[in-house]
Amino acid sequence: MPVTAFNNDGLLAATTLQSVANSLNHLIIINIKISIRNSIGLLGLTICCASCRQYEKSLHVYQTLNAIVIDSAAAPNQFLQYNTQFDYPIYFIGPKQDTIRIGKRYWRGVTEWKNDFEVPQTENYSAKNLDVFVDTSIHTNSPVEYFSDNQQTARDSTLNFNAYLVLINNLADSAIYLGHTFSLFYISREAKDRKGNWVKIDKKLNEPGICGTGEPFIILKPHEVLVSKVKRYKGSMVTDFRLAFGYKNNVVYSNTFRDSIDERTIQQQHPE
Repeated sequence: MPVTAFNNDGLLAATTLQSVANSLNHLIIINIKISIRNSIGLLGLTICCASCRQYEKSLHVYQTLNAIVIDSAAAPNQFLQYNTQFDYPIYFIGPKQDTIRIGKRYWRGVTEWKNDFEVPQTENYSAKNLDVFVDTSIHTNSPVEYFSDNQQTARDSTLNFNAYLVLINNLADSAIYLGHTFSLFYISREAKDRKGNWVKIDKKLNEPGICGTGEPFIILKPHEVLVSKVKRYKGSMVTDFRLAFGYKNNVVYSNTFRDSIDERTIQQQHPE
């Protein structure tokens, strides 16, 4: 409104109103800036929380065979891809219990362990003394972890794979030698091809000739149980799988289970 339309009183009133309006506009702009700033901060916090959530571990309670397994693990977010292979980590070795707690895998230098070479043991594997069971009712996470002085780097490097629980029971009255290292040493996975033939699709740790110096010797004492995990493949082909524990003709097989896989993994055979 033109100022000339007012007398002195009106001019003063208009000037005052204009000043108030300018002040209000200034306050509105400040409030908008603060709101935007707060919104950006809240969005950053939300993104940060969402990023951290993938590393959060939670407790999962499973019923398997004659025991309850309590697993502390993050959520899995991927499957094994074609032409990839990782180990079968050990999460527990000990007497059978009503409740078994697992979480972090056993690590040399981290897990307390004493080799007992005086215990009489056998390396003869059969269905009479060793039971290998893959529980496909338990969908869990088998992470591939890396060590770093920087915790963020270590977490960002962790790969969280979908997996099934594996239980190995000593059915005998004598101890059984399972190999060395805190990964299952003599185990591999087999899958049926389209002709119905069993094909070994990954290598056992003993095959590359890994040096076992300083590694723990794994002995499963009478009526003890070992808990491990088998990472899962994913693909367009659904077929039968089984685990084979042992070497040469000295082998015991797990139960057969169904899962999917990229057929190229089967076609790329790993001979004994």
